[in-house]
Amino acid sequence: MTHGTNMLRVFDASAVVEIFAGNRFLVEILDQMHAGFLVAALPVNAMAEAQAVLKARASHWAPVLAIFGLHTIPVTDDNALEIGMIASPRIEYHPVHKALIGPLMAVQVIHEAKVMNGVIVTSVPEAYRGHDVAILTIR
Repeated sequence: MTHGTNMLRVFDASAVVEIFAGNRFLVEILDQMHAGFLVAALPVNAMAEAQAVLKARASHWAPVLAIFGLHTIPVTDDNALEIGMIASPRIEYHPVHKALIGPLMAVQVIHEAKVMNGVIVTSVPEAYRGHDVAILTIR
């Protein structure tokens, strides 16, 4: 499927990295957004994956997130369930990533456990080894 006449663009992590790099094609899209011809969505998981590569300061993200027509899309209860259903066949047979220990999920769990001084409850403790977090292993 090509982009056709759809005015909505959804950026993945690779597109965000290219925005930071000043990719000409994306600069044209940003110009069209600024002119009001296009709008774009940035799912927060794409933002997090891009940040894992970029390691940018919040001050470097600020102008990107302020781009006219760019809207960040949070993970809500409802869309988390839909995302999980879409991801299921990709994870179930993936040669590298085991189900239940995806890197973004694991890192969010680590982050929340640290912020809340909580204990991670898991049946896959190896996903959290090497981090300063308490783990309660399900047996």
